[in-house]
Amino acid sequence: MWLVKFSIENPVKVAVAALFFGIFGAISIRDMPVQMTPTVDKPEISIQTIYPSAAPAEVEEQITTPIEERLQAVEGVRRITSSSREGGSTVELEFDWGVNKDTAVIDIIKRLARVRDLPQDADEPIVIAGATSERRPIYWANLRGLMPVDKMRELADDMIAPRLARIEGVAEVRIYGGQEREIQVVLDFEALYSRGVTISQVASALKRENLNARGGDIDIGKRRYLVRTVGLFQTADEINDVIITKNELGAPVYIKDVATVYDTYKKRDAMVRILGEPAIALGIVKKSGSNTIEVTTAVERTMAILNKELERNRVAIYESYDSSDYIWESIDFVTKNLGFGALFSVSVLFLFLHSARSSMIIGLTIPIVAASGFILLNVFGRSLNIVSLAGMAFAVGMVVDNSIVVLENIHRHLQLGKDRGAAALDGSVEVWGAVLASTLTTLAVFVPIVYIEEEAGQLFKDIAIAVSVSVFMSLLVSMTVIPALAARIMTAGDMTKKPGILRRILDYFGGLVASLFIWTGVRLKNSWMITKIVIVIIITVSAIATLPYAPKMEYLPKGNRNLIFVMFKPYVGTNFDTIQKHSEVIVNQILKMEETKYVFHVVSSRFNGIGIRVKDSHRLKIADVTKKINGIVSKAVGFEFVRAFQTSLFSRLTGTDIEIEIKGKNLGKIASISKDMQGQLFATKGVSFARSNLETGAPEFRVTIDRERASDLQLSAQDIADVVETLVAGKTATLFKVGGQEYDITIKGAKEKAIDKFSINSVSVYGANGTVTPLDSVARVDEAVGPTQINHIELSRSVTLAVTKNDDSPLQQVVETIEAEILDPVRKALGDDYYVSMSGSARDLERTAKQLTGSFALAVIIVYLLMAALFESFLYPLIIMFSVPLAASGAILAVVLTNSRLDVLTMLGFIILTGIVVNNAILLIHQARTNTRVYGMDEWESVVEAIRSRIRPIFMSSATTALGLLPLVIRSGAGSELYSGLAASIVGGLTISTVFTLVMAPALSFIMIDIKAWFRTADEQ
Repeated sequence: MWLVKFSIENPVKVAVAALFFGIFGAISIRDMPVQMTPTVDKPEISIQTIYPSAAPAEVEEQITTPIEERLQAVEGVRRITSSSREGGSTVELEFDWGVNKDTAVIDIIKRLARVRDLPQDADEPIVIAGATSERRPIYWANLRGLMPVDKMRELADDMIAPRLARIEGVAEVRIYGGQEREIQVVLDFEALYSRGVTISQVASALKRENLNARGGDIDIGKRRYLVRTVGLFQTADEINDVIITKNELGAPVYIKDVATVYDTYKKRDAMVRILGEPAIALGIVKKSGSNTIEVTTAVERTMAILNKELERNRVAIYESYDSSDYIWESIDFVTKNLGFGALFSVSVLFLFLHSARSSMIIGLTIPIVAASGFILLNVFGRSLNIVSLAGMAFAVGMVVDNSIVVLENIHRHLQLGKDRGAAALDGSVEVWGAVLASTLTTLAVFVPIVYIEEEAGQLFKDIAIAVSVSVFMSLLVSMTVIPALAARIMTAGDMTKKPGILRRILDYFGGLVASLFIWTGVRLKNSWMITKIVIVIIITVSAIATLPYAPKMEYLPKGNRNLIFVMFKPYVGTNFDTIQKHSEVIVNQILKMEETKYVFHVVSSRFNGIGIRVKDSHRLKIADVTKKINGIVSKAVGFEFVRAFQTSLFSRLTGTDIEIEIKGKNLGKIASISKDMQGQLFATKGVSFARSNLETGAPEFRVTIDRERASDLQLSAQDIADVVETLVAGKTATLFKVGGQEYDITIKGAKEKAIDKFSINSVSVYGANGTVTPLDSVARVDEAVGPTQINHIELSRSVTLAVTKNDDSPLQQVVETIEAEILDPVRKALGDDYYVSMSGSARDLERTAKQLTGSFALAVIIVYLLMAALFESFLYPLIIMFSVPLAASGAILAVVLTNSRLDVLTMLGFIILTGIVVNNAILLIHQARTNTRVYGMDEWESVVEAIRSRIRPIFMSSATTALGLLPLVIRSGAGSELYSGLAASIVGGLTISTVFTLVMAPALSFIMIDIKAWFRTADEQ
């Protein structure tokens, strides 16, 4: 083979090429973005519309439904869901995987432009199409000190957020806590109407008078002057002197005549506390593809500068949560395991080869191959994360396999008396076919993975690239670096030196094992065919017998990052102060726990929760701490439910494992069905918690207009609605622009005094004919209840039950139980107008499992056909493929014995095994055919000789692969849950298949030879 010959004759060129790989590998590591996990860009686009103070029913009717009707025809949409809540609407579009999101966004924007008659007070719809995983803040900070919290909010808005937003790689800075500044124009309705002034006139006057306008430019002498009309309000006091209109006598009516102006803050509807103290929370969101480590480092550097400037304000910025900590822990853990794996592999080589030189030759392949892996990951635009690094750790044990086979064969030729150059050339070329076949079969299994487009498929790509590139480079290195080095420094005595006591002991036991398999081969050769068939059947049945012991499947592992969330749902209608009071009791209990390191507490209209970080001594016991917290909060009062969840690297914050969706025409019937199902779920085995997104019973005042009476007074529904809105919520008239910031100027009906039913009834309304009358004379104010949120699935009203399973219950098992015991009976009882289905992780698991099953079958077919082409035979690959079920049984046993979860990442290990475990059988069959064709051996004897000559490289390559992955199986640490099951499946499958392949492959070969001999004898007769 010309490549081997070229490498032996040009060792300097080979060395330079290896150095280039090392240099560019280091550059790639430096340049690759670093983040927690690979970016999983789910094909989802959301449209958010703010409609301040609007009830869910109005939001549904006036915003959500018109938007849904326009967007349901967007190309590629798989499903549409929406939620209409107080103050806003969210419409979620889920697309088929592979859809061009940029094109979809353009289509959505065009269709939104055709949505007419959205409420005047509603904001413009905002389209959000960023990667789901990357919309989460990577860094949380908090602002605390002696300054009042509302002033701190102002400081965060004006100074801190803009500085942080300028950092390269930062996409957004979110601010939580405190209240925004607001200029309130509080009306005196009696003074207003006594002067014949309406609310709309006040709003028009404020908007009309608050502006700056250009006037052009003029030349005077040698100078040019710009002309500007300056009318923007500079202070809140200026608003008092705005003229609204003039009365009948021509006297001006000022704002100060009918209202009082306050420079204050918006109504308090959110609170953030850090370790029990009021604070402002800052969430840093990075740009897609940015380096998390670089962004967080720059954020901390900027915060240090800001803190020096903030000393005079007696406040400071503190870290709340830094995702880079977990990234560093995970990278450090995987890197150490990679190092341990490499050390184990080289140690095994040294024990087998009895030579530091030979071990060094093969050991040099590891950094070369690893460097090439990082180069290709960078070229493909992947990031440096715990999944891609795990892929490199998996590759460490595999990449030396080809080198072992080549080096061991070179040594065999040296012992035949050849010089080093000839031995390096002949030894490498002789096993070229076997090495190529084993490499191609390993690469082939990753072809189906490319076509997996679900969330798990995007995670697989990093492992697929890392392993496949490394294995391919190991082929190249084994045909270049190994023969080049062997031709220079290897001698026939390298592997035959007199060993020490330890080595003699190991050699003795190794010799016993080798003799056992050689003896088994001889006995099989001389046994009856029926004996061989019985042995094959026994091994096959034993492998199949392990299948029922396979654990039920999970979706994606949670990980074990240091963050626990306590979600609490207040009873419908509970006001802000009451929620804060009851939740502070929970916070105080958590602060007393010895495990607690840090607590932040949020109460708002959109999100209620408590975040906990534990002390380092309890870092790896997050699940136990979560259970302890649940025991504490189970006695909490004032809430419909309180629950602690261990946050996952992949799923939603709220710890939902399964979503059950009920949709249909009648919301009342849906609510009744969901309530019954919720009760059944709590009694279902494996279910820890279930909650509904339907909240009814929210107290409200409904103003019902007497249209005839209102018409007599020349009052429209809009006139009455304006008065009610102004009294209760306030109406934004214009913006107060100062210092580069904008604040609402809001017309309100009251500031300090409480507003109740009597206040609404007694407020005056002003008719077009100048008549002033109390509201209760033209409308009725009734106390009623309504939903806090209205949800749609495919434009139909719906209710979703979010189910959290027990940690020790596999997702597949819980799904099957719910389907059989709850959903199937409900479906039979429902009519055609109602639908019940599962979504969330349950649906993702079903889709991914189907794709993985198909990928596994496709991988088996590809490997078989590839070997058929390489061996020019359809029979020999059949013998080799018997290694696959043996490996599957070993993988199942390893997963069970190590108490690993059979999640989709572990299932990937079964696919990878398909390409790895056939390598041992390939070596045997290839050598047996070489013995027959090249050395003229008898077919039966060629198989026995193949066992004798290939048993050492088989055990060496299997041991290095298994021991290279072993640290990932036995050691626990940050991120270990992601790949421990995958590593266990490969180690177990490879170990079992190696042992039984050395019996199964010879037995099948002898059966095939016996059959061929029988046919030859029959033909001769």
